[in-house]
Amino acid sequence: MGLFKDLVEGFASGFATAARAGSPRVAGRPGAIEACCAQLGWGIDERVGSTGIILHFNDPIVNIRKVLITVGESGHIAVFSTFSPAQFRQVPPEVMSYLLQRNSQIFQAWQMTANDNGTQSFAIAQGVFLQGMTAPIFKASCEMLVKEASDFDSKLRQAGVSF
Repeated sequence: MGLFKDLVEGFASGFATAARAGSPRVAGRPGAIEACCAQLGWGIDERVGSTGIILHFNDPIVNIRKVLITVGESGHIAVFSTFSPAQFRQVPPEVMSYLLQRNSQIFQAWQMTANDNGTQSFAIAQGVFLQGMTAPIFKASCEMLVKEASDFDSKLRQAGVSF
């Protein structure tokens, strides 16, 4: 997950830099995320450095689905992402077709990452502006990611993929 984490952090940082357009620099801390968690009564399950948190969600396919939330260095943007445990040495065309079609239908985006062991893995991510973030919007964002990833993994299992 190191390469993808670096990619997400880089994306969040670059996106935040472009979005701040002259605003004063603010430390990229997940304070808005923590406030939403507190309002929902959710605990923070893991921390990733000073700018990221991981929330655990119950999932019928993988038991615990982790949602990584990384706040960009400006503190204005966060990237929410979750991962599929599926890995392929050669990704079937049907999987690629499905993910490309889903990317045109949903607010989030599926991504494929090349791993050091020669396999490909998948994550779904969503960039979110933190200004105006409310607990219900935060909850919906997390739940949509978890549902999308769980649906994808369920389809893979039905097709005979094990992980």
